[in-house]
Amino acid sequence: MEKIAIMKSSNEKSKSNNKENIESKVEKIRVLHVDDEEGFLELTKIYLEKISDQKLHVDSISSSEQVVDYLKDHEYDVLVSDYQMPGLDGLELLKKLRNQDNDIPFIIFTGKGREEIAIQALNLGADSYVKKGVDSRSLYTELAHIIERLVKEKNLERKLYESQQSIKNAKKKIFILSLLQFVKLIN
Repeated sequence: MEKIAIMKSSNEKSKSNNKENIESKVEKIRVLHVDDEEGFLELTKIYLEKISDQKLHVDSISSSEQVVDYLKDHEYDVLVSDYQMPGLDGLELLKKLRNQDNDIPFIIFTGKGREEIAIQALNLGADSYVKKGVDSRSLYTELAHIIERLVKEKNLERKLYESQQSIKNAKKKIFILSLLQFVKLIN
């Protein structure tokens, strides 16, 4: 069985104590990036962390076949996956995760720009599809924005669900009124 190597950027620099204290109070978005090209994994990590002003923390894994088991022991906010990889391709990985009721936001990030791949990915439950390109700065800026948007949406969905459950399970009656004083919800 092949070992999973989480790649850490070779150019990560230590930060001043003040900056570390400020950053530790800001929740970082944890990204798992899956691609069989290790050089590309390193490049993506560097760009995403730099473009996001360190709001994104990127771990990389080069074996798509190991991701499902790896996610059982590690928590991430979003998964970014290449499409064409040995073993499981990105769509097969997505399908496997969704079949196990794993709803992690999933982005297909690939150089294979065929429209049918994008449609198939979205139909299988991918949250977004980004085509790798030549202009690295705009590509990674777009990817960082998509990651942040998907994580915000997922967090809002969770908060809404928790609020709905709190109202549903409340021991006392709760009425929610609209601005015109119409009853909108009674638990």
